[in-house]
Amino acid sequence: MERDTPLYYLVRVGCLTGGGQDTYVRHMLVRARSNGWRVVVFNSRGCGESPVTTPQFYSASFIEDLCEVVSHVATRYPKANLYAVGWSLGANILESHSCPLSGAVSLCNPFDLVIADEDFHKGFNIVYDKSLASALCKIFKKHALLFEDIGGEYNIPVVANAKSVREFDEGLTCGIYFLYVITILLLYNGMSTAYIIYNTLQFRLVSSQWMTTTLTQAVQIL
Repeated sequence: MERDTPLYYLVRVGCLTGGGQDTYVRHMLVRARSNGWRVVVFNSRGCGESPVTTPQFYSASFIEDLCEVVSHVATRYPKANLYAVGWSLGANILESHSCPLSGAVSLCNPFDLVIADEDFHKGFNIVYDKSLASALCKIFKKHALLFEDIGGEYNIPVVANAKSVREFDEGLTCGIYFLYVITILLLYNGMSTAYIIYNTLQFRLVSSQWMTTTLTQAVQIL
């Protein structure tokens, strides 16, 4: 297809351990393509058999890879309208992005990761939590050698044998942000869509108040 051909591109961002091989991803792919969309599936590092070549794992707020993918598609097809849809953790990552998109859809977003963490320790969610942790450990162990000598506030044995998503994040993700956070709950709060939206609204409110005050002062001077 010619690069200057107008078209619609959909970037699909998966869940915590999901990738392009998952049935629900493929189902959306088929539906989108049947409606004339061209689709790019974004696999987080290690997911969908994608490679991990540096000691950097993915998390709820690691957006650099997504921005790189969007930038690549936008550069290759400059006249394309780029949209994105994120599912679960992918929805949270999508909400954290600053990529140039024409629009985006957030599906099954955990929204508040602190509350999501609390819910993981209730009822059947405990089983779900262990299953997700097992999937994370499986992905991580394939690339564990990359992380052995990086130093810092990491606990690789805990990461490799985590029994919950929280244990995994305490061993690895907290180490990435150890200069900025003290506890896992502060980390989850800072990575949550709810926190991002709150800060955005607060910034807009402050900016609006500042603009109103500035205009009032300018009118008084005149």
